[in-house]
Amino acid sequence: MKASNRWMKTAITAVAAMGMVIPMAACGSDTAGGSASTSSDGPVTIEWWGATQGLQEQADAFNKSQNKIKVEFKKQASKAKTEEGVVNAVKAGNAPDLFESDMDSSLSLLVDGTIQDIAQYNPDLSKLNQNVVDSFKIGDQLAVIPTQSSPQFIIANQKTFDDNGVKVPTTWDELIQAGKDLKAKNPDIKIMNFPGEDPSTLVLLAQQFGAQWYSVDGDTWVVDINGPETKKAVNYLQQIVDNDMFSQKTYIEWDALMQFFQSGDLALIGTSTWQLSAYQSNFQKSLGDWKAYAWPKESASSDVVSPLNASGNAIPTGAKHPKEAAELATWLATNDEALKIAANAQTGSGAFPALKDVGDYPTASLPDKLLADNTEAAKVVQQAADTVAPYKTGANWSQMFKQLQDQWAKFLNKQVTGEQMLDTVQQWTVNDLTQKGINVKSAN
Repeated sequence: MKASNRWMKTAITAVAAMGMVIPMAACGSDTAGGSASTSSDGPVTIEWWGATQGLQEQADAFNKSQNKIKVEFKKQASKAKTEEGVVNAVKAGNAPDLFESDMDSSLSLLVDGTIQDIAQYNPDLSKLNQNVVDSFKIGDQLAVIPTQSSPQFIIANQKTFDDNGVKVPTTWDELIQAGKDLKAKNPDIKIMNFPGEDPSTLVLLAQQFGAQWYSVDGDTWVVDINGPETKKAVNYLQQIVDNDMFSQKTYIEWDALMQFFQSGDLALIGTSTWQLSAYQSNFQKSLGDWKAYAWPKESASSDVVSPLNASGNAIPTGAKHPKEAAELATWLATNDEALKIAANAQTGSGAFPALKDVGDYPTASLPDKLLADNTEAAKVVQQAADTVAPYKTGANWSQMFKQLQDQWAKFLNKQVTGEQMLDTVQQWTVNDLTQKGINVKSAN
């Protein structure tokens, strides 16, 4: 995750209707940004920052679609560098008008005043999936207009399963058993890969089981990292670790990771559409061996619940033309041409839209050679989009995640148990918010 020193010792105060507001730097005022101005001499020019493939093409399409606003897109090195640059630009007083922002840090950026409440510009979000929108809200305030929902599903190396006479699991209990069965057939085969630096599988599984690590009660943040839902999630991961059914290949060594993924020794990958084109480029030895399946259910009688990892666009504090930036952000989230540019698996990023009605995007977001059956894969993606669960990050998510990364590595190396990991991160998170002067309590 992203490193940052942006945290401010700001208390969150209550409002009667929705329970809380953000510090004044994030609210609609003269300090939040420039006026929603237009120019008698021509279109208003706004600056948009981002790193994802296809954004320049979206900017070009927007400029051709109307003549009131001209977008100048400034490509950044990465999403992390984009956020880092925005934080510094806000401090320096030269922020862009819009930038792409992830779910991981957007609420913390809203809390600390780096970005504005977009709801004050009254964007029309009626076409968007409400669960995705809600993941970016605190009370009435909205951190990001989401463009991408990234619903999660799994891809299975069908050849690996078939060659070893093991069925692809549909529940987490079945997944544990499948891992044991594959290991008995071939000790080199691992059911999943858990990079030591990336505990996102825990976050997604906890989300599936209904955990809300951060919530708000009146004027107070409630932290619930070690609650029963997350303990249920970590119990499954504990079984995978205890039985040595996982690999620990790092994203840092990308080429080696891709070689392992396509070797036949990895059975399952949790993923979303935006990752598939990269896999197609790197899985030359296993193209067509993979098949898409729904994210494993809690039990055979449970409904499918697809974890969510969304992203979109935010307006920094100090933006010169925030109203026009909100108009662009809404267009990017709802316009068919913009969404097709983003969804294209070859020239865009395979991004899956945050729409209520996703139309033919499940098919459009899939690469052409990776999966054995794109028709069935599109149905899996459609189901994932229909079953995404809302999920919120919180006021110190980025720093909390660093602590979780440290504990996750210890967990994978059997230095701590899963529940010890959760208890440690819970206590650290409450203490950190307390030290920052933010009202907080533990849920447990």
